[in-house]
Amino acid sequence: MFVENNSDDNFFVTPGGALDPRLTGANRWTGLKYTGSGTIYQQSLGYIDNGYNTGLYTNWKFDMWLENSPVSSPLTGLRCINWYAGCNMTTSLILPQTTDASGFYGATVTSGGAKWMHGMLSDAFYQYLQQMPVGSSFTMTINACQTSVNYDASSGARCKDQATGNWYVRNVTHTKAANLRLINTHSLAEVFINSDGVPTLGRRERRLPDTDHRQPFRIKL
Repeated sequence: MFVENNSDDNFFVTPGGALDPRLTGANRWTGLKYTGSGTIYQQSLGYIDNGYNTGLYTNWKFDMWLENSPVSSPLTGLRCINWYAGCNMTTSLILPQTTDASGFYGATVTSGGAKWMHGMLSDAFYQYLQQMPVGSSFTMTINACQTSVNYDASSGARCKDQATGNWYVRNVTHTKAANLRLINTHSLAEVFINSDGVPTLGRRERRLPDTDHRQPFRIKL
């Protein structure tokens, strides 16, 4: 499901079923971003994987690129969990040596917390998802490759061309199940939820009798 949050000016993708293969998360940080203390909610920006959720080896290099990508420049780098050691608390991104129209190359896997074969989504990818009709699908081939060889991706070297390493290739299809648009009307409403979970929109000044078991929730839109 694709969510357009006009209140926070961001996009968000959430799976309608199983999480894997992954295409999930927001393109912007929200007020729920984890900053090192308190409850952990948003801990990275949006990303994809090939469904294997494969772990990466420390100090190895990692490439991810797409064939039949729905957009040009779909990925920005290696996604990580922002509060894990070796990740960037501000960006949740490990920068690669280079990117191109298909993906990114030469991201060094930092030591510390776990890292996986996850590619962070670009704004162009979100814009493509936004304009997709509900019910439509796209298929892409995800290439994910890691190696212990210290190649120079900025000079054109690639993981897939090294003598050792692991290269995974998988076709992945995603279908847009729904498009939810949240619009800020600058209004405040009360929604009463009864014991059966049925919501009723009420007036702010309305008082419930002692025998009414509905509980009010204020929702700012």
